[in-house]
Amino acid sequence: MPNRVRKPFIALSLMLFLVVLLQCSMSLTQEGRMGGALPFLIPDQSTFELSYEPIEDQTPPETVVELIGTVGADGWFVSRPTVYLVSTDVESGVNETFFSFDGETWNVYSGPFLLMTPEGYSTLYYFSTDLAGNIETTKIKTIKLDTLAPLTMMTPDGNLGYFGWYVSPVTVTLTAIDETSGVAYTEYSFDGAGWTPYLKPTEISKDGSNLLMFRSVDMAGNTEVAESAAIAIDRSPPTTNLTLSGSKGSEGWYLSNVIVTFIPVDTASGVADTEYSYDGITWTSYLEPLVISNEGVSTIYFWSADFAGNTEETKSVSISIDKTSPETAHEFAGVSGLSGWYVTNVSVMLTATDGGSGVSYTEYSFDGISWYGYVGSFVISSEGVWTLYYRSVDVAGNVEIASSVEVAVDKSPPETELDTESYFADGLVVLTATDSVSGVADTYCRVNEGEWMRYVEPFPLEREGNAYVIDYYSVDKAGNLESAKTTTLTLEELKVISFVSDHRFSPRHYRLLDSLDVYFVKSGWHGYRLVTKGEQFWYNIEVTNLMSASILMFTITPDLPSQFQMTRLAVWVEISPEHFALAYVYLNRTHGCPRVICPHRTLPVSVSFDGNAVTVVNLTAGARVWVAIEMDYGLRNAFFRSPEQFTTESYTFSAAAQVMGAYHSSYNLPVVNHGAKCHYMHHWSCHFWVAAGHRYHC
Repeated sequence: MPNRVRKPFIALSLMLFLVVLLQCSMSLTQEGRMGGALPFLIPDQSTFELSYEPIEDQTPPETVVELIGTVGADGWFVSRPTVYLVSTDVESGVNETFFSFDGETWNVYSGPFLLMTPEGYSTLYYFSTDLAGNIETTKIKTIKLDTLAPLTMMTPDGNLGYFGWYVSPVTVTLTAIDETSGVAYTEYSFDGAGWTPYLKPTEISKDGSNLLMFRSVDMAGNTEVAESAAIAIDRSPPTTNLTLSGSKGSEGWYLSNVIVTFIPVDTASGVADTEYSYDGITWTSYLEPLVISNEGVSTIYFWSADFAGNTEETKSVSISIDKTSPETAHEFAGVSGLSGWYVTNVSVMLTATDGGSGVSYTEYSFDGISWYGYVGSFVISSEGVWTLYYRSVDVAGNVEIASSVEVAVDKSPPETELDTESYFADGLVVLTATDSVSGVADTYCRVNEGEWMRYVEPFPLEREGNAYVIDYYSVDKAGNLESAKTTTLTLEELKVISFVSDHRFSPRHYRLLDSLDVYFVKSGWHGYRLVTKGEQFWYNIEVTNLMSASILMFTITPDLPSQFQMTRLAVWVEISPEHFALAYVYLNRTHGCPRVICPHRTLPVSVSFDGNAVTVVNLTAGARVWVAIEMDYGLRNAFFRSPEQFTTESYTFSAAAQVMGAYHSSYNLPVVNHGAKCHYMHHWSCHFWVAAGHRYHC
């Protein structure tokens, strides 16, 4: 305790001393408990008395402490405060202020000072004295100082794999320490934005690198700078996929080498290694795509491991490769003839083999375009030389290059005809044998049951009577033997030929119509109209008397297709070699009676027509008669829904000449369907018959 009692006169003495020094007189007042008169000596040796009255001061000073600093929570300073001791004394005035932090060692307060006490609780003792000697009662101020934030430690707990990765969920324990104000709370965050209070150990189970941020706050309000820790978790093994590159066939088979590419994926620690094996025993690290070239079924085993140590379950894939197509063999069953021909139906059997994926199906074709599935042996019954194509396809889809083999079938014998027209024209026996399949090998004949002879060329008959019996047959190249035919030739014969033309008949100049050309032009919205290249057509019949004498009478009966209607009929006769005359004209009118036009001349031949047959009387030896029939085509301008509705392929015209026997001629007129045309076709027509009618009247 300092000297707390000072003598009152000390102050008075000092004041008087000052007065002497200043050589002046003044009135002095001294607070104290005494009063009286004081003698003063001044420079001029004068003396005087200074009287005073002491002022009464019995109140000690008041000292207030002010702390200037950052205040945290609960009155704690989180920075060192500046200490201000403010003393007041309204009477005698403050003399001094004292402070102490232990109550024993005192310091004179000379001005604000920075609190430098240790962290924690500090006790400030302080008081002041006044000039009157009053001493303030010692005051105490407790100061709480905590400038340090807490320290938080993180302890992970889990199954640790490789390279710092955990292979299980990790339980995180946060332990905070604050030795001053104490820990208020701890919190953590996974994103640095949203914080969660830490109440108990926290489990982290998310795969990947989890950035855990954590911090604590003490009771003073100091917030720890957030710490962070990466917790790497990889609980899942890698997943290994693969791609197969090659020419794909059917049913999962490949038709070429297969390139195998492994694609391991691990989104957490990453793939460390991939291994493969062909037997599940010997393993090889995968470095580059594999090439599988062996045919058959190959099995590849594979797995991957990640950097955390997780190992994938072994997987396997089977790769089926078949690069070789099947092979097909054929076998025929039937009766063999000559020169490789079969003379019966042929049974075909196909056998396919495939050492890889196996045969899927076999098919065959007769043109290499349209194919038929082979389900068992089949029969070729149609005649001709057939090219049989066959191939097989295996399960993988390999298509065999088609093989081909010829199958020649000829079950029919040849057909031999005796050309009577040639005989009566040239006096020769002409045998014509046809075989549309293997072809004719030889023809044999005999006359009047004589010796059989090989027919080589036409031969004459000696005229020893009016009739000859000729037997004949042929053999084809397949060995088929024709049944013998018999033809009797008589000397009383006619030669009949016929043809169709598209212009009026002229005995000297005529032109055969090779085909009937039909066209279709659009008619309205829903159909077509049939048109022809010509408007009218003629069926022409030529009859020659091959006898050496005149024929008294014979008839010529034409037979027209139903689609052709006769409009006119004319008859010419040969009155002398290469000299012709119009002998008869018949006009068939649609309405009214037919009109007959006869020329005004006398002819050796008489001609008539009854609407069905032409009758010729007295045709001289070697003379000819021509009958020309003008016809309208009944389907011309007919309506059809489409050109395909018209399906006629040909028309057959025929004529029969009757003397003692009947002699026939026919002409087949093919029809050519030219389909739809975009314009109408106009054609000229011949008006010969009208002109002839005006010239000759019966």
